[in-house]
Amino acid sequence: MSEIISSVGDFVVSHEQLLGRMFAVSALTFALYRALWQLKDNHPREIYAIWYVFSLFFVIFSGLSYVATIKQIQVTSVCGEYASTCKTLLSYLVNVQEELTLVSGLLAIGIIPQLLTYFLSGLSGSASKPMFVWHIEQFAVWSLIKFGAGFGGVTMGIAIGQFAADKPPVFDVYFGAAMFVFGAFYLAALETWLREGLPTLWRRHEAHLWMLLNRHGFAGGSNS
Repeated sequence: MSEIISSVGDFVVSHEQLLGRMFAVSALTFALYRALWQLKDNHPREIYAIWYVFSLFFVIFSGLSYVATIKQIQVTSVCGEYASTCKTLLSYLVNVQEELTLVSGLLAIGIIPQLLTYFLSGLSGSASKPMFVWHIEQFAVWSLIKFGAGFGGVTMGIAIGQFAADKPPVFDVYFGAAMFVFGAFYLAALETWLREGLPTLWRRHEAHLWMLLNRHGFAGGSNS
């Protein structure tokens, strides 16, 4: 009886996992579709760039992974005398914490001083609009986008290389890789909307905002 109960329990759990995975894949596919739909007309080069970064690292690391799995060695050991260089490169490509730290530092150094300057200058009525904020934002966001595409390519490539060498596939690895790639497209779509759609909203309300700032002595006469 206990064996039957255990079998039923395993059956229920496996089907719950299957349904959860199907839902997760469906959600990611829908997000990818929406992102590509927003980008395809005016930003085909961005789509190409993301797929290129993914494809580049996918091809490189699927080959390295296949050889490493056949020889039963580490992926970076395939590089031979350049193993330490490959290890450093691999660590750089998949270290999420370092990437987030780098981007956060860039944003902090590039934007916070400008906002502080704007506030302090406004105390004397001589503030002017911060400069290069959108350029810094665009650089930081595209750093994350390229990292996501590269991370997905490396991870998917290693998994496919292992699968080609008859190692059983792990769904979570494929899903994680796809999540980073799809996230790169979604972030690109969001960035283009912020860069193109948000300024339209800004222009609609800019006059009213500057009127409020002038009324409270923050804008001075340098906003023209």
